[in-house]
Amino acid sequence: TLGDGTFSDRYVPVPTLGFGSGLTAELLSSGYYHTCALLSDQSISCWGSNEYGQIGNGEIDGTQGISTPYSVPEFSAGSNASLIRAGGHATCVVTTDGELFCWGYKALKGVTNVNSYISTPTHIPHQGTNVTDVSVGGYHTCSLLENGSVMCWGRNDFGQRGLGYTQSATDPFTERAVIDFGNNRTALQVSAGTHHSCAILEDWEIVCWGNNTYGQLGNTPSNHESTPVTVSGLDGVAKPENLFLGNFHTCVVFEDKSVSCWGRNVNGQVGDYTTDDSSEPIFLELD
Repeated sequence: TLGDGTFSDRYVPVPTLGFGSGLTAELLSSGYYHTCALLSDQSISCWGSNEYGQIGNGEIDGTQGISTPYSVPEFSAGSNASLIRAGGHATCVVTTDGELFCWGYKALKGVTNVNSYISTPTHIPHQGTNVTDVSVGGYHTCSLLENGSVMCWGRNDFGQRGLGYTQSATDPFTERAVIDFGNNRTALQVSAGTHHSCAILEDWEIVCWGNNTYGQLGNTPSNHESTPVTVSGLDGVAKPENLFLGNFHTCVVFEDKSVSCWGRNVNGQVGDYTTDDSSEPIFLELD
């Protein structure tokens, strides 16, 4: 839902209800069917589908969503929440002291042997290292640590956890590990899509791993990759600033504000005036 107290589709913007007097949204993040906000009093509110517990209200309900913002009790006014990240069917919060809490679709799969849905914020330990950011994909999640390392958990059927092997959705628990980017390189940013992941590394190289059905890894062979591969065709371009991963396509904004996309293009999401998939970066013509 849109948080307006109804379950009706809207074709023009409508205000979200129920933040409280004088409160504004500082950060906003959406998953497939739910949205969460970090408000000006440091509280967290979520609304929409709660089929997998992604609202954080202690319940799992696939019959009807939450039509107005629900204030998550663990992150009430004055909390230490600093980042909110929703994606797929899950939600995560990074705190000011570098701790990570997640809830929703199998939020702990690959962290502990708990593979069920989690309906309240649950601490995700990171071996004593602070978390600086997190990206929630369709069915997996990746965190960026203070030392520049990256860890992913969740489904691994296409190698989207980046550990050098694949694992079906029904396989037993396997411990997380830091992804090896080669040559002791670290990451500046990580982003998770539905079944693939990408990172900007300290040497400004972009690497991706996971599902490559539509070329979304940006590396010409169509093979799925369980370890990071370098995105081709970006030699001599400006430094990458931000990565954005969709279901089956990838986009990046560069320092000179140019934009490049690649992957599935059935609806024109690559932006090259065609509907042909592309396994190589296409630079958009921005007028």
